[in-house]
Amino acid sequence: MKNSLYRRFCAEAPADFPLFMQDWYLDAVCEGGDWDALVLEKAGRVVAVWPYFLKKKFIWTYVAMPPLARMIGPYIAQGRRNLRKEPGLMEELIDQLPPGLAAFEQDFPYQVNNWLPFFWKGFQQSTRYSYIFKNQ
Repeated sequence: MKNSLYRRFCAEAPADFPLFMQDWYLDAVCEGGDWDALVLEKAGRVVAVWPYFLKKKFIWTYVAMPPLARMIGPYIAQGRRNLRKEPGLMEELIDQLPPGLAAFEQDFPYQVNNWLPFFWKGFQQSTRYSYIFKNQ
């Protein structure tokens, strides 16, 4: 089931919200599985979202990267991005992931630069670098 709150968030998404995480884009590229999204609300406002692509092979259910999606992962609202608030929000999102996943693989968006909450929850990571060129 697609999260209607996530769809509403995407309709009003800020300028830095990745294209690959837009609901209409996920509808188009998530073949061979299904996508859903975790949404975290505080005081009636969405403060964090996390779409994921769920696949199943035999008896195993796992999270993978959708075809043609460059990045997908947690997104924290601009007003909540700081070293004090971010780890707690990430932990709350991680706790909402479906139980019993056999594997988990995502390439996070550039906004995610604090991996510590995932380490605390037992995830492993590989670092790859990319660059953003801005015209100033």
